[in-house]
Amino acid sequence: MLQSLLLRKLYGLDFVNQYKPSQNMMNRATEFFKAFEDSLASFNAGDEYAVFEKIATALGLIKYFALSCVEKSEIKTEVDRKQDQFNETHNPANADPMITIMMSSYMVGALEYFEGLLPEDIEKVAFECAMVGQNGISPAQKSGYKLNNVPGKDFSGYELLAYYYVSWAISHPEMLDKLHLPFADAYSMAKQMFDSRRGEK
Repeated sequence: MLQSLLLRKLYGLDFVNQYKPSQNMMNRATEFFKAFEDSLASFNAGDEYAVFEKIATALGLIKYFALSCVEKSEIKTEVDRKQDQFNETHNPANADPMITIMMSSYMVGALEYFEGLLPEDIEKVAFECAMVGQNGISPAQKSGYKLNNVPGKDFSGYELLAYYYVSWAISHPEMLDKLHLPFADAYSMAKQMFDSRRGEK
């Protein structure tokens, strides 16, 4: 809910109703989001702890933990470890060339699909991919991934990653490095093939 409120504030994309929130849930999410917003005007490193404490207190959870000074770089979650393994496997220096070729082929398909969409519709796909990506995208999965904003299509893991990368490359190229998807070489190859098919240099 909080993430959806942030997307609505930043980009006008409204996913809130997808949660079918009760009035109590909506009130609580709005309260927490306001606590976050109120901290932004004078935000300094470490202020996130105060926001966290405020929300934890409202939820009655404050007595169950104690905050301590730990550098994020010292903490490796399971998600972090999986991301590191993924990046190592797909690092251009040691990636399987066939994976790069496969990804570029999927990306050409994505470029062709997005060519017929309005910029705001491409952006919706980008944000939906990001939301799916928060739960992890398994490259090896052969099918089963769906996007509401790409109706009727069943994605494999790699194909969804291709749409993920391309949608951000088109709608928000300045944010590509934040995705931590090591597919720059595949995208460059896909762009060359796509432009060649359209007769562009």
